[in-house]
Amino acid sequence: MPDVRQLQWAEIIACRDVLLEAVGSEIGPGELAVLSLASRRPGCTAILDDGQARQAASRAGIAVIGTLGVMLRAKEAGLVGQLEPFVDALSAAGIWMSPQIRGRILALADE
Repeated sequence: MPDVRQLQWAEIIACRDVLLEAVGSEIGPGELAVLSLASRRPGCTAILDDGQARQAASRAGIAVIGTLGVMLRAKEAGLVGQLEPFVDALSAAGIWMSPQIRGRILALADE
């Protein structure tokens, strides 16, 4: 996986405070930070894979995309040549995805 600090198109923003409104006790601190930041930036899209965090974002009117969706957009924009090595790296890192989701994202990427 690339070091996101080296990607010119990626913006890293520190989120110092976390919105702790009733979004669900099962949502982790990282997801809470994403929701907090997204709630302060109208029109942005939050990158979330956790189901409960995605539901909380939906309730708050925050647009959401998952990691695989970001990867697909990167390929469509010509930022990466092939998606499959990144999908394989996610799996090797312990990120679970069903065979159906893996197949669908690679089909969408024409791979």
